[in-house]
Amino acid sequence: MDIHAIRCFQRVFEKESIHQAAKDLCLTPQGVSRVITALEGEMQTPLFVRSRKGMEATPEGQYFYEHTQELTRQLLDLQLGMQALKRKKAGLHIGFSCGVLNILSIHVLKDVMARHPDKSLEWVEDFNEKIVQLIAEDSLSCGFCIGPIRSDAFFQEEIYRTGIEAVIYEGHPFYDRPSITIEDLKGQPLVGLNEHFSLFHSLVRRCADFGFTPQFVVKTMESRLIYHFCQERVGIGIDVNIHAAPPPLRYVPITEGTPWRIFFVCKKEKRGDSLFQEIIAALTSRHHP
Repeated sequence: MDIHAIRCFQRVFEKESIHQAAKDLCLTPQGVSRVITALEGEMQTPLFVRSRKGMEATPEGQYFYEHTQELTRQLLDLQLGMQALKRKKAGLHIGFSCGVLNILSIHVLKDVMARHPDKSLEWVEDFNEKIVQLIAEDSLSCGFCIGPIRSDAFFQEEIYRTGIEAVIYEGHPFYDRPSITIEDLKGQPLVGLNEHFSLFHSLVRRCADFGFTPQFVVKTMESRLIYHFCQERVGIGIDVNIHAAPPPLRYVPITEGTPWRIFFVCKKEKRGDSLFQEIIAALTSRHHP
């Protein structure tokens, strides 16, 4: 018995027809019929009753179908797992924290990988904490995270940094100021990304250093909504200056703020990997000329 025979049986059971099953499986009816006959011989019992209505399952056929459903799911999981291990051995799997791809160019990574034709490149984007988790589990080779990551288990190399800025709407008292301080934010209605993002936690911690909790009136999953609500004069936006603020909104730097930094992250024991060092060199030369 093999997985091919089991799948043929299942399709005949579901379609109640040799011809329909053969069509679905891109096989000939004669070929499917031979598979069913051989399977019945192996099980030493009829699995179907052949009638004018089609293929009607016997009680043994019903039992066989019910118990092979889980088996085929397990075999599929096994096949997918083996394929994933093969890809992992031959490729590079990179994670990007949300927002990072606004800065880092995937084309730089592709240029590096072009020098390693024996390796494939796959990448995913997710929240910061999820990328860190996947790196720790070895589901990802490495990642680019908003950091630093507070763990000794990882090697981290800073790739990029910029400041956190306020997005101010026209007519606000801060609109024409060259900069504002953290303390200027006290009591101000704020619009920013929610708790899934490191930017939120960085600002909350920095405001706590000055003895207050920031007053967020909108916490969103999408950066574009920060600008939308600022245009509606709901509050001051908090973001990184990596988008074009639509006029008449303008960015105003926040002095004394925590910098927004992107780090290359991998498990500490992999820090000497030559491909990782090549990627770091390519990205740092681009962002720190």
